[in-house]
Amino acid sequence: MNYCFLLSKDNLNLAKQEIISLSNKKKCLLYGNLLVIDCAPFDFGRLAYAKKVFLPLFETTPNLLSKKILSFNWQKHYSKNFCVRKSGETAFTEKNLASLIISRLKYPKVNLTSPETCFEFIFLKNKVFACKRIMEVKHYFFDRRPHLRPGFSPVSLHPKLARAVVNLTGVKKNQVLLDPFCGTGGILIEAGLVGCRVVGCDLDELMLEKTEENLKFYGIKKYKLKLGDATKIFFKADAVVTDLPYRRASFASQGIKNLYAAFFDNAPNLFKRREGILCVITPSTVKLKHGFRKIFETKIYIHKNLTRKITVLKLSRRGGA
Repeated sequence: MNYCFLLSKDNLNLAKQEIISLSNKKKCLLYGNLLVIDCAPFDFGRLAYAKKVFLPLFETTPNLLSKKILSFNWQKHYSKNFCVRKSGETAFTEKNLASLIISRLKYPKVNLTSPETCFEFIFLKNKVFACKRIMEVKHYFFDRRPHLRPGFSPVSLHPKLARAVVNLTGVKKNQVLLDPFCGTGGILIEAGLVGCRVVGCDLDELMLEKTEENLKFYGIKKYKLKLGDATKIFFKADAVVTDLPYRRASFASQGIKNLYAAFFDNAPNLFKRREGILCVITPSTVKLKHGFRKIFETKIYIHKNLTRKITVLKLSRRGGA
């Protein structure tokens, strides 16, 4: 079935790949910030960079829109009451569009506050997409910002980005997600909230204590925490996501390079099978040497002194390089 997703414009590459990863479909069409994809339904509510999800009804041009509305079977998609919403630049008003639809309905009833049916018209250059809204994705990421957690760390990822990198692995509910450099658990929180069983590892016992405090605070019960070295540990995870450690001064030395090399050498030992999806975050200036197949990479601006790079890697059955 075709679905339409209205994407956040913050990072269209990331928003698109998030849906591709969760739907397990590669073919899609992107019109501005509207993505159209033929896929089975999944947990749309877990998306980080999508705003709304629609069932597409038809596509036309602004000049033919009135004619198309008057010939379309709206009754088939109408239930109890409705409203009309629009986005994009157009001379049409929501009232104009609703009036045309009303003329095609039996016993129409308008409800602007809590409609049972919401028809939305998305205007993009010379195209118009008429859709039925399935859901508006409600995000509460600001409520989970690092400084609001009981176990605080100033270097923790923003929850929106943490959720997105979890989604890039395609990990499913009840599968195991490992963060081998978990810090205070920002990635684990977001994975736990979408139903994953989470495992965190860190060399710093204080960080693990803060992680446990945070996981309990957000009601996440399916977790394990381990004090250990990410370059030597063995696990049976379905997906691995981590924000690789860095310090600005460290790039002048071989310390960080050796750490990254040792981590990637050990990466095949972190998965249940001799294949898996590994998502890592680094500063954009870092050149990774890993020997695995890169399936996605994008950069995301954090602030004027930091742009981060997100890299998704697929480990082969042969175990990598």
